Amino acid sequence: MDVFIKLNSEVAGKDKAARLLQYSCRALWDSLNVKNEAHLALIHQLKSLEYILSSFRKLLRFGKSLEVFYGALKSIHYSDAWLAFTITVNKISQSIFLFTDHIIWLARSGLVKDIDTVKWSQRSNKYWVLSLVMSIVRDIYEINRVVASLSSYKEVTSCIALSLLSIRSSKDANRCLTTLFDFLITYKHLTIDTVKNCCDLFIPLTSMGYIKVSPRVVGLLGMISSIAGLIVVLNPQCKLTP
Repeated sequence: MDVFIKLNSEVAGKDKAARLLQYSCRALWDSLNVKNEAHLALIHQLKSLEYILSSFRKLLRFGKSLEVFYGALKSIHYSDAWLAFTITVNKISQSIFLFTDHIIWLARSGLVKDIDTVKWSQRSNKYWVLSLVMSIVRDIYEINRVVASLSSYKEVTSCIALSLLSIRSSKDANRCLTTLFDFLITYKHLTIDTVKNCCDLFIPLTSMGYIKVSPRVVGLLGMISSIAGLIVVLNPQCKLTP
């Protein structure tokens, strides 16, 4: 109950919970057998619910584009030039992405007519991709900086090399997995942020047709990234800062 109250009391919590349901609906309707007439009505209901949740989330985020853009004015002054660049470009891209999302919601609600939602959706996805790419580049930079500062730098990098090439003994495998697991848990904020961004990247790329992924896979990836987002909302210590 405490978890539900915390999520319901914050806009971000409502958004992430609705997002999890939205992508769960996508994974479910694509998993059902369309040849089975008994499933057709359920598939239609799930698609309708997915659309409603998507529109609900757009309404929750309405006006947030200005908030994110204002954040870019602050991040540009970070002392670390690489962080300043990636975070600022990320926020500007995210701000434009949210602005185009506002236009799409206005068209869906019927408040503004003669808007090509397909064209604006493509624009929205392009800026979403740019935002995610900047986030992933920032994640890589942060991971490299953390690993380079560790006393076990050589051990970690050798484990990664063994994983990519081959592990010839179970002893090496156990040592490698233990080291990597400890690293992922210790720096869970980096782990969660990287997983979330990598999963999200497939969603707009699929919508734009650059890659071919089934709606079921997109739904599962969206669910994973949504759970990662919920963890951050429930436990702020898991949030990557600045």
